[in-house]
Amino acid sequence: MRESTIVAGADALILADTRWTDLPEATLGQLLHGSRVRTIPARGAIYGLGDPAPRAGILLSGTARAFLAAADGRQLTVRYARRGALLARRSYLLGGHSPVAIHAVSDVELLELDAVPFLRLVETDANLARAVLAELSRRLEDVYATVADAAFGTVRERVARHLLALSGDGRQGERRIAPITQQELADGVGTMREVAARALRDLRREGIIATAPGSIEILDSARLAASLGAWQVAAGGLEHDAREDVEAILEATPNATVTVGTKGEITFVNTLAESVFGWSRRELVGRPVETLIPERIREEHVQHRAEFLAEPIPRPLYLRTGLSARRRDGTEFPVWVGLSTIVTSNGAVVLATVVDRTTD
Repeated sequence: MRESTIVAGADALILADTRWTDLPEATLGQLLHGSRVRTIPARGAIYGLGDPAPRAGILLSGTARAFLAAADGRQLTVRYARRGALLARRSYLLGGHSPVAIHAVSDVELLELDAVPFLRLVETDANLARAVLAELSRRLEDVYATVADAAFGTVRERVARHLLALSGDGRQGERRIAPITQQELADGVGTMREVAARALRDLRREGIIATAPGSIEILDSARLAASLGAWQVAAGGLEHDAREDVEAILEATPNATVTVGTKGEITFVNTLAESVFGWSRRELVGRPVETLIPERIREEHVQHRAEFLAEPIPRPLYLRTGLSARRRDGTEFPVWVGLSTIVTSNGAVVLATVVDRTTD
Protein backbone atom coordinates (compact mmCIF):
# COMPACT_ATOMS: atom_id res chain seq x y z
CA MET A 1 0.00 0.00 0.00
CA ARG A 2 1.29 3.47 -0.88
CA GLU A 3 0.23 6.85 0.53
CA SER A 4 0.66 10.47 -0.55
CA THR A 5 -0.62 13.63 1.12
CA ILE A 6 -2.61 16.05 -1.01
CA VAL A 7 -2.91 19.82 -0.75
CA ALA A 8 -6.45 21.17 -0.38
CA GLY A 9 -7.32 23.52 -3.23
CA ALA A 10 -4.33 22.65 -5.41
CA ASP A 11 -5.50 19.03 -5.64
CA ALA A 12 -9.25 19.64 -5.80
CA LEU A 13 -9.33 18.22 -9.34
CA ILE A 14 -8.69 14.82 -7.81
CA LEU A 15 -12.48 14.61 -7.36
CA ALA A 16 -13.33 15.91 -10.84
CA ASP A 17 -16.42 14.34 -12.44
CA THR A 18 -17.74 13.14 -9.10
CA ARG A 19 -20.75 14.46 -7.18
CA TRP A 20 -18.38 15.90 -4.54
CA THR A 21 -17.30 18.73 -6.85
CA ASP A 22 -20.85 20.10 -6.56
CA LEU A 23 -19.93 21.21 -3.04
CA PRO A 24 -19.09 24.89 -2.49
CA GLU A 25 -15.37 25.61 -2.85
CA ALA A 26 -14.99 26.39 0.88
CA THR A 27 -16.65 23.11 1.90
CA LEU A 28 -14.58 21.13 -0.61
CA GLY A 29 -11.40 22.70 0.75
CA GLN A 30 -12.31 21.68 4.32
CA LEU A 31 -13.18 18.19 3.11
CA LEU A 32 -9.79 17.76 1.47
CA HIS A 33 -7.78 19.30 4.32
CA GLY A 34 -5.63 16.65 6.00
CA SER A 35 -6.59 13.94 3.52
CA ARG A 36 -4.21 11.64 1.71
CA VAL A 37 -4.29 9.18 -1.20
CA ARG A 38 -3.90 5.48 -0.44
CA THR A 39 -3.25 2.81 -3.06
CA ILE A 40 -4.59 -0.64 -2.16
CA PRO A 41 -3.86 -3.69 -4.33
CA ALA A 42 -6.61 -5.97 -5.59
CA ARG A 43 -8.09 -8.14 -2.80
CA GLY A 44 -6.43 -5.99 -0.14
CA ALA A 45 -8.30 -4.69 2.91
CA ILE A 46 -9.44 -1.06 2.74
CA TYR A 47 -11.24 -1.10 6.09
CA GLY A 48 -11.34 -4.17 8.29
CA LEU A 49 -13.84 -5.29 10.89
CA GLY A 50 -11.30 -4.66 13.63
CA ASP A 51 -10.54 -1.01 12.81
CA PRO A 52 -11.11 0.73 16.17
CA ALA A 53 -11.14 4.36 14.99
CA PRO A 54 -13.62 6.04 12.63
CA ARG A 55 -12.44 5.77 9.02
CA ALA A 56 -13.81 7.40 5.89
CA GLY A 57 -12.66 7.84 2.33
CA ILE A 58 -13.79 8.58 -1.22
CA LEU A 59 -12.99 6.05 -3.93
CA LEU A 60 -10.90 7.57 -6.73
CA SER A 61 -10.42 4.53 -8.97
CA GLY A 62 -11.05 0.81 -9.07
CA THR A 63 -13.83 -1.24 -7.50
CA ALA A 64 -14.40 -2.00 -3.81
CA ARG A 65 -16.89 -4.27 -2.11
CA ALA A 66 -18.50 -3.99 1.32
CA PHE A 67 -19.48 -7.28 2.91
CA LEU A 68 -20.82 -8.90 6.04
CA ALA A 69 -18.70 -11.69 7.51
CA ALA A 70 -20.01 -14.53 9.69
CA ALA A 71 -18.00 -16.21 12.44
CA ASP A 72 -17.65 -19.36 10.31
CA GLY A 73 -16.03 -17.41 7.47
CA ARG A 74 -19.05 -17.02 5.21
CA GLN A 75 -19.46 -13.66 3.52
CA LEU A 76 -22.25 -11.69 1.88
CA THR A 77 -21.48 -8.71 -0.34
CA VAL A 78 -23.93 -5.86 0.23
CA ARG A 79 -22.39 -3.22 -2.01
CA TYR A 80 -19.99 -2.66 -4.90
CA ALA A 81 -18.49 0.82 -5.03
CA ARG A 82 -16.71 2.78 -7.76
CA ARG A 83 -15.24 6.24 -8.28
CA GLY A 84 -16.87 8.90 -6.14
CA ALA A 85 -18.40 6.50 -3.59
CA LEU A 86 -18.02 7.29 0.11
CA LEU A 87 -16.51 4.36 2.01
CA ALA A 88 -16.79 4.30 5.77
CA ARG A 89 -16.81 1.98 8.77
CA ARG A 90 -19.12 4.22 10.77
CA SER A 91 -22.82 4.97 10.59
CA TYR A 92 -22.54 8.74 10.72
CA LEU A 93 -26.10 9.36 11.78
CA LEU A 94 -25.88 6.98 14.74
CA GLY A 95 -22.17 7.17 15.51
CA GLY A 96 -21.65 3.41 15.82
CA HIS A 97 -19.60 0.89 13.91
CA SER A 98 -21.24 -1.10 11.13
CA PRO A 99 -20.46 -4.86 11.04
CA VAL A 100 -19.10 -4.48 7.52
CA ALA A 101 -15.61 -4.87 6.07
CA ILE A 102 -14.50 -3.18 2.82
CA HIS A 103 -11.96 -4.80 0.49
CA ALA A 104 -10.56 -3.93 -2.94
CA VAL A 105 -11.85 -5.97 -5.87
CA SER A 106 -9.36 -4.43 -8.32
CA ASP A 107 -6.43 -2.12 -7.61
CA VAL A 108 -7.90 0.86 -5.77
CA GLU A 109 -6.97 4.48 -5.13
CA LEU A 110 -8.71 5.95 -2.10
CA LEU A 111 -8.85 9.53 -0.87
CA GLU A 112 -8.54 8.86 2.86
CA LEU A 113 -10.28 11.67 4.74
CA ASP A 114 -9.33 12.98 8.15
CA ALA A 115 -12.31 11.26 9.75
CA VAL A 116 -12.82 13.22 12.96
CA PRO A 117 -12.87 16.70 11.35
CA PHE A 118 -14.94 15.23 8.50
CA LEU A 119 -17.52 13.97 11.00
CA ARG A 120 -17.68 17.40 12.69
CA LEU A 121 -18.07 19.07 9.29
CA VAL A 122 -21.02 16.78 8.43
CA GLU A 123 -22.72 18.02 11.61
CA THR A 124 -22.22 21.71 10.83
CA ASP A 125 -22.21 22.08 7.03
CA ALA A 126 -25.62 21.60 5.40
CA ASN A 127 -24.15 21.08 1.91
CA LEU A 128 -21.90 18.25 3.05
CA ALA A 129 -24.70 16.77 5.18
CA ARG A 130 -26.92 16.55 2.07
CA ALA A 131 -24.13 14.88 0.10
CA VAL A 132 -23.56 12.31 2.84
CA LEU A 133 -27.31 11.70 3.16
CA ALA A 134 -27.45 10.99 -0.59
CA GLU A 135 -24.60 8.50 -0.17
CA LEU A 136 -26.40 6.79 2.70
CA SER A 137 -29.54 6.57 0.55
CA ARG A 138 -27.59 4.88 -2.25
CA ARG A 139 -26.09 2.51 0.30
CA LEU A 140 -29.57 1.67 1.59
CA GLU A 141 -30.74 0.88 -1.96
CA ASP A 142 -27.86 -1.59 -2.28
CA VAL A 143 -28.95 -3.24 0.97
CA TYR A 144 -32.53 -3.48 -0.34
CA ALA A 145 -31.23 -5.24 -3.47
CA THR A 146 -29.26 -7.69 -1.34
CA VAL A 147 -32.31 -8.45 0.81
CA ALA A 148 -34.41 -8.98 -2.33
CA ASP A 149 -31.78 -11.36 -3.68
CA ALA A 150 -31.83 -13.40 -0.48
CA ALA A 151 -35.63 -13.42 -0.25
CA PHE A 152 -36.62 -13.94 -3.89
CA GLY A 153 -33.58 -14.76 -5.98
CA THR A 154 -32.28 -18.01 -7.38
CA VAL A 155 -28.53 -18.56 -7.38
CA ARG A 156 -28.47 -17.89 -11.12
CA GLU A 157 -30.23 -14.53 -10.65
CA ARG A 158 -27.86 -13.52 -7.85
CA VAL A 159 -24.80 -14.54 -9.87
CA ALA A 160 -26.06 -12.56 -12.88
CA ARG A 161 -26.57 -9.38 -10.82
CA HIS A 162 -23.09 -9.57 -9.32
CA LEU A 163 -21.38 -10.21 -12.66
CA LEU A 164 -23.19 -7.30 -14.34
CA ALA A 165 -22.39 -4.99 -11.41
CA LEU A 166 -18.71 -5.94 -11.53
CA SER A 167 -18.09 -5.99 -15.26
CA GLY A 168 -17.87 -2.24 -15.67
CA ASP A 169 -14.23 -2.55 -14.60
CA GLY A 170 -11.53 -4.69 -16.14
CA ARG A 171 -12.69 -3.92 -19.68
CA GLN A 172 -10.39 -4.77 -22.57
CA GLY A 173 -11.70 -2.93 -25.64
CA GLU A 174 -15.38 -3.81 -25.86
CA ARG A 175 -15.06 -6.87 -23.63
CA ARG A 176 -16.85 -6.95 -20.27
CA ILE A 177 -14.80 -8.67 -17.60
CA ALA A 178 -15.64 -9.16 -13.94
CA PRO A 179 -12.35 -9.32 -12.00
CA ILE A 180 -13.45 -11.99 -9.54
CA THR A 181 -12.70 -15.64 -8.77
CA GLN A 182 -15.39 -18.27 -8.46
CA GLN A 183 -14.80 -18.44 -4.70
CA GLU A 184 -15.11 -14.66 -4.37
CA LEU A 185 -18.30 -14.75 -6.42
CA ALA A 186 -19.71 -17.45 -4.14
CA ASP A 187 -18.79 -15.30 -1.13
CA GLY A 188 -20.43 -12.31 -2.77
CA VAL A 189 -23.78 -14.02 -3.34
CA GLY A 190 -23.70 -15.78 0.04
CA THR A 191 -23.51 -19.40 -1.11
CA MET A 192 -21.08 -22.32 -1.33
CA ARG A 193 -18.47 -22.37 -4.10
CA GLU A 194 -19.90 -25.59 -5.53
CA VAL A 195 -23.37 -24.03 -5.81
CA ALA A 196 -22.07 -20.91 -7.57
CA ALA A 197 -19.91 -23.11 -9.82
CA ARG A 198 -23.01 -24.97 -11.05
CA ALA A 199 -24.68 -21.70 -12.02
CA LEU A 200 -21.52 -20.57 -13.80
CA ARG A 201 -21.26 -23.92 -15.58
CA ASP A 202 -24.79 -23.51 -16.94
CA LEU A 203 -24.06 -19.94 -18.09
CA ARG A 204 -20.82 -21.10 -19.71
CA ARG A 205 -22.60 -23.98 -21.48
CA GLU A 206 -25.14 -21.50 -22.87
CA GLY A 207 -22.34 -19.32 -24.25
CA ILE A 208 -23.18 -16.39 -21.98
CA ILE A 209 -19.88 -16.24 -20.06
CA ALA A 210 -16.32 -17.53 -20.21
CA THR A 211 -14.23 -18.20 -17.11
CA ALA A 212 -10.52 -17.72 -16.60
CA PRO A 213 -8.28 -17.73 -13.50
CA GLY A 214 -9.24 -14.66 -11.48
CA SER A 215 -11.89 -13.32 -13.85
CA ILE A 216 -15.19 -14.05 -15.60
CA GLU A 217 -15.91 -12.57 -19.03
CA ILE A 218 -19.45 -11.73 -20.09
CA LEU A 219 -19.92 -12.79 -23.71
CA ASP A 220 -23.62 -11.92 -24.02
CA SER A 221 -24.73 -9.23 -21.57
CA ALA A 222 -28.32 -9.15 -22.88
CA ARG A 223 -28.84 -12.86 -22.24
CA LEU A 224 -27.16 -12.58 -18.85
CA ALA A 225 -29.48 -9.68 -17.94
CA ALA A 226 -32.40 -11.89 -18.99
CA SER A 227 -31.47 -14.12 -16.04
CA LEU A 228 -32.32 -11.34 -13.60
CA GLY A 229 -35.44 -11.20 -11.48
CA ALA A 230 -37.85 -8.34 -12.19
CA TRP A 231 -36.73 -6.41 -9.09
CA GLN A 232 -33.11 -6.71 -10.25
CA VAL A 233 -33.82 -5.38 -13.74
CA ALA A 234 -35.40 -2.35 -12.09
CA ALA A 235 -32.50 -1.81 -9.68
CA GLY A 236 -30.74 1.51 -10.18
CA GLY A 237 -27.33 0.03 -10.81
CA LEU A 238 -28.58 -1.96 -13.78
CA GLU A 239 -31.01 0.46 -15.42
CA HIS A 240 -28.39 1.67 -17.86
CA ASP A 241 -27.81 -1.85 -19.18
CA ALA A 242 -31.57 -2.37 -19.57
CA ARG A 243 -32.02 0.91 -21.42
CA GLU A 244 -29.28 0.09 -23.93
CA ASP A 245 -31.19 -2.80 -25.46
CA VAL A 246 -34.30 -3.45 -23.42
CA GLU A 247 -36.18 -5.30 -26.16
CA ALA A 248 -33.27 -7.70 -26.73
CA ILE A 249 -33.18 -8.41 -23.01
CA LEU A 250 -36.93 -9.03 -22.80
CA GLU A 251 -36.89 -11.17 -25.94
CA ALA A 252 -34.29 -13.42 -24.32
CA THR A 253 -36.22 -13.68 -21.05
CA PRO A 254 -37.23 -17.34 -20.46
CA ASN A 255 -40.86 -16.41 -19.67
CA ALA A 256 -43.72 -14.72 -21.48
CA THR A 257 -43.12 -10.99 -21.04
CA VAL A 258 -45.32 -7.97 -21.78
CA THR A 259 -44.53 -4.30 -21.14
CA VAL A 260 -47.31 -1.79 -20.53
CA GLY A 261 -47.27 2.01 -20.73
CA THR A 262 -48.66 4.35 -18.10
CA LYS A 263 -52.01 4.57 -19.93
CA GLY A 264 -52.43 0.80 -19.96
CA GLU A 265 -51.34 0.29 -23.57
CA ILE A 266 -49.18 -2.72 -24.50
CA THR A 267 -45.77 -1.51 -25.71
CA PHE A 268 -43.88 -4.78 -26.23
CA VAL A 269 -44.57 -8.51 -26.38
CA ASN A 270 -41.84 -11.13 -26.60
CA THR A 271 -42.02 -14.30 -28.69
CA LEU A 272 -42.98 -16.50 -25.73
CA ALA A 273 -45.90 -14.19 -24.93
CA GLU A 274 -47.08 -14.43 -28.55
CA SER A 275 -47.11 -18.21 -28.15
CA VAL A 276 -48.86 -18.18 -24.76
CA PHE A 277 -51.62 -15.72 -25.72
CA GLY A 278 -52.04 -16.65 -29.41
CA TRP A 279 -51.67 -13.03 -30.60
CA SER A 280 -48.87 -11.64 -32.74
CA ARG A 281 -47.01 -8.66 -31.30
CA ARG A 282 -48.15 -6.60 -34.30
CA GLU A 283 -51.75 -7.20 -33.24
CA LEU A 284 -51.16 -6.54 -29.53
CA VAL A 285 -48.89 -3.50 -29.41
CA GLY A 286 -51.05 -0.43 -28.78
CA ARG A 287 -54.04 -2.39 -27.45
CA PRO A 288 -55.10 -2.07 -23.78
CA VAL A 289 -53.47 -4.70 -21.58
CA GLU A 290 -57.00 -5.71 -20.55
CA THR A 291 -57.14 -7.46 -23.94
CA LEU A 292 -55.24 -10.27 -22.18
CA ILE A 293 -57.60 -10.31 -19.18
CA PRO A 294 -60.91 -12.22 -18.95
CA GLU A 295 -63.80 -9.88 -19.80
CA ARG A 296 -65.56 -10.38 -16.44
CA ILE A 297 -62.67 -8.81 -14.50
CA ARG A 298 -61.39 -6.19 -16.93
CA GLU A 299 -62.96 -3.25 -15.11
CA GLU A 300 -61.53 -4.48 -11.82
CA HIS A 301 -58.10 -4.86 -13.47
CA VAL A 302 -58.11 -1.22 -14.59
CA GLN A 303 -58.37 -0.24 -10.92
CA HIS A 304 -55.61 -2.67 -9.90
CA ARG A 305 -53.39 -1.25 -12.65
CA ALA A 306 -53.92 2.30 -11.39
CA GLU A 307 -53.08 1.22 -7.83
CA PHE A 308 -49.82 -0.40 -8.96
CA LEU A 309 -48.77 2.70 -10.91
CA ALA A 310 -49.46 4.82 -7.84
CA GLU A 311 -47.18 2.60 -5.74
CA PRO A 312 -45.00 0.52 -8.12
CA ILE A 313 -43.49 -1.87 -5.58
CA PRO A 314 -42.12 -4.96 -7.42
CA ARG A 315 -44.40 -7.99 -7.06
CA PRO A 316 -42.54 -11.27 -7.56
CA LEU A 317 -44.01 -14.32 -9.26
CA TYR A 318 -45.98 -16.70 -7.04
CA LEU A 319 -47.04 -13.87 -4.71
CA ARG A 320 -50.73 -14.05 -5.72
CA THR A 321 -52.86 -17.07 -6.59
CA GLY A 322 -56.16 -17.33 -8.46
CA LEU A 323 -55.08 -15.15 -11.39
CA SER A 324 -56.38 -15.84 -14.91
CA ALA A 325 -55.49 -14.63 -18.41
CA ARG A 326 -57.27 -14.81 -21.77
CA ARG A 327 -56.01 -16.14 -25.10
CA ARG A 328 -56.89 -14.77 -28.53
CA ASP A 329 -59.50 -17.50 -29.01
CA GLY A 330 -61.26 -16.46 -25.79
CA THR A 331 -60.14 -19.38 -23.64
CA GLU A 332 -59.01 -18.61 -20.12
CA PHE A 333 -56.06 -20.17 -18.29
CA PRO A 334 -54.50 -19.87 -14.81
CA VAL A 335 -51.29 -17.82 -14.50
CA TRP A 336 -48.62 -16.55 -12.17
CA VAL A 337 -47.81 -12.87 -12.79
CA GLY A 338 -44.78 -10.87 -11.63
CA LEU A 339 -44.80 -7.07 -11.88
CA SER A 340 -42.07 -4.46 -11.82
CA THR A 341 -41.11 -1.24 -13.61
CA ILE A 342 -38.20 -0.63 -15.95
CA VAL A 343 -36.84 2.47 -17.67
CA THR A 344 -36.63 2.53 -21.47
CA SER A 345 -35.66 5.23 -23.94
CA ASN A 346 -39.38 6.12 -24.09
CA GLY A 347 -39.82 6.38 -20.33
CA ALA A 348 -40.92 4.04 -17.56
CA VAL A 349 -43.08 1.01 -18.36
CA VAL A 350 -44.60 -1.79 -16.31
CA LEU A 351 -42.94 -5.16 -16.87
CA ALA A 352 -45.30 -8.14 -16.54
CA THR A 353 -43.83 -11.64 -16.46
CA VAL A 354 -46.44 -14.35 -17.08
CA VAL A 355 -46.20 -18.09 -16.37
CA ASP A 356 -48.89 -20.43 -17.73
CA ARG A 357 -50.03 -22.70 -14.89
CA THR A 358 -52.17 -24.97 -17.07
CA THR A 359 -49.81 -27.93 -16.57
CA ASP A 360 -49.36 -27.43 -12.80
